[in-house]
Amino acid sequence: MKGQKIIVPKVLREQMMEKIQHGHMGVEKCLKRARDILFWPGMSSDITEIVLKCPICLERRNENPKEPLLLREVPQYPWQTVATDLFSWNEQNFIVIVDYYSRYVEVERLLSTKSHAVISKLKSSFSRNGIPEKVISDNGPQYACDEFAAFAKQWDFIHETSSPHYPQSNDLAEKTVQTVKRISSKSKVDSHDPLLALLEYRTTPLDIGFSPSQLLMGRKLRSLLPASQETLKPKTPNPLQVGESIQQSRLREKYYDRSAQPLKPLDIGDPVRLRQTTGLWEPATVVQQNDDRSYTVMTPKQVKYRRNRRHLLASPEVKPRSCVLDDPPTQEVDSAAPLDYALPSNKGSKPSPDSLPITPPSFPLLILVVKTCHISLVKAEWLN
Repeated sequence: MKGQKIIVPKVLREQMMEKIQHGHMGVEKCLKRARDILFWPGMSSDITEIVLKCPICLERRNENPKEPLLLREVPQYPWQTVATDLFSWNEQNFIVIVDYYSRYVEVERLLSTKSHAVISKLKSSFSRNGIPEKVISDNGPQYACDEFAAFAKQWDFIHETSSPHYPQSNDLAEKTVQTVKRISSKSKVDSHDPLLALLEYRTTPLDIGFSPSQLLMGRKLRSLLPASQETLKPKTPNPLQVGESIQQSRLREKYYDRSAQPLKPLDIGDPVRLRQTTGLWEPATVVQQNDDRSYTVMTPKQVKYRRNRRHLLASPEVKPRSCVLDDPPTQEVDSAAPLDYALPSNKGSKPSPDSLPITPPSFPLLILVVKTCHISLVKAEWLN
């Protein structure tokens, strides 16, 4: 005993840990339960290890914490990098295209959500504003197909997709979709033309002091609000000043990082748990790293998934007992116990003389040998 706590010997520690883990209460609860009544050196680390490797706990673990935001590089000129996404509103489908530099947004109605319809709208936009160097989208079937890959190659731009089930990677497009939906819904309720409301949004100054139309076209757009001709004359903002203002604006918005923490990067071949849409974590293995936080994993069913690091859990697990060969238990020798010199029980085979252990003589026989030697020595001296 150590006070009122029971000191657990080595041969019983594994059994005690299994009993502690029986309730699957998590690391903190299991540690508090064990510290209340038990003790052995290194108990906390032993319990933590077995709980973190429990397949049942890993399968039903909470999601990973959010990671700090990765700020994209500020484009050097308008329409250099654009984001696109599809959305539904008022029982109709639309495509949104937004510029990372100016935040200028274009919205087009889609009669079909297939790739050829999406490509047609993108071509129309690119023919007006120029071909961007990079197009960012989600991993939807309209974008993640051979037809769109051929379009990107033919029109000479880089196509970057975000991880599935992680719309945060395409944050600007997702945020713009919410803005367009909100403007359209309010206009519908007020019986106003949503296109006029969108025009006002395009010519309203951002927090950096310039409107999207000024950053993209170098001029303010004329709307229903009265404006002098002088304010409508073209005037291109300084790109260096705009870039610094955009960077400062992004840093001010990083309050998201207050409750975020980075996750350890994964290597190819690492065993992980993949979070499915059901909320359960399925075993998988990392087979490819796509970018800083995007990985391709393969499940035991030989199915590949692309997921963000937040949807992957590093899990060096202990194999279930049904999958582990039953090895003979290794006995620990206690220094206070007598050594066992019994012969190995090899039934059906005769041990060779070299393999026979040397059996120490018993205590009475040792006394008899000593006495015999002593008598022989005394007799030899008397004869001499």
